[in-house]
Amino acid sequence: PGGMLDIEFIAQFLQLRGASRHPGMLATNTIAALEAARRAGEIEAQAAQKLIEALALWRNVQGLLKLTGEEPFDADRAPPALQALIAAGAGAVDFAALKADMEAAAARAQSRYAALIAQPVAAARAARAKTQNP
Repeated sequence: PGGMLDIEFIAQFLQLRGASRHPGMLATNTIAALEAARRAGEIEAQAAQKLIEALALWRNVQGLLKLTGEEPFDADRAPPALQALIAAGAGAVDFAALKADMEAAAARAQSRYAALIAQPVAAARAARAKTQNP
């Protein structure tokens, strides 16, 4: 939870929700879609920026892992030199900081997903159930 797929889903949801009011917000990639949703007022500027930063971080790490040939990556078995290389490439001071940054980004993405999608869906389902089974 709270990974790249959640952010991509959020971007697609925002486009589906807002495109009829703001046709110019349609975009073919996730970052552009989040930026367009921000400009259209479909998501707060700070929330959009945090999602974009998280997506960029995960893409950078994913790219570094592909370059090192270490997929699937096992952090516990990775040599310290590889951990340091990945951390530096992702802009972190060390591997522990990178893991903390990624966990914090995941928590923010999961929280935004819950607020925008999961909680409203659960409320709608509960309301529907009440009307079907009074």
